[in-house]
Amino acid sequence: MKILEGKVALITGSTHGIGKAIALKLAQNHFALAINGATTKILPDSYIDSLKDIYNDELENHVIYVQADISNKDQRNQLINKIKDKFNRIDVLINNAGVAPLERNDILAATEESYERVMKINLQGPYFLTQSIEKKSLFFTCTLGGVRLTRTMHEFILGFGENADGGTTSSKSQTALIDAITDSRE
Repeated sequence: MKILEGKVALITGSTHGIGKAIALKLAQNHFALAINGATTKILPDSYIDSLKDIYNDELENHVIYVQADISNKDQRNQLINKIKDKFNRIDVLINNAGVAPLERNDILAATEESYERVMKINLQGPYFLTQSIEKKSLFFTCTLGGVRLTRTMHEFILGFGENADGGTTSSKSQTALIDAITDSRE
């Protein structure tokens, strides 16, 4: 049995791109998945086929897709409740959802609507999603090599990770988190 078998990962913004790649990597490492997207109504057949290749006949038991906009409080709560109903836990939260401004303008031409949209999706949504999951006590501790991931997740949310000149980079911390999560040595 693999160390991570039976663990549940919620990956926001995981219907395509980096989020999809993260979800598939976690699936290959025996995670159950809560896949989330704001605009995709159903997962494409090619995505489902990739998941079937991993889970075989157990797809229904290991994957839930929930369409929800994490910038919306009611939809965040629906997302959490559906995951709770299916798995009753979330071991790993990867806040991957994010957007760029609809129009890239300099500061003199930017609109408040565009700014608010970016802030709600990229900052407010992940912040309060994390808070809501923590308040519902859905995070469970997963120990890998002496590292408690629930504690580490909070540190990663703060964006630690040193680069060569001692600064921090979110991509380094994301990479380190994925490496820690997917380390499936017995």
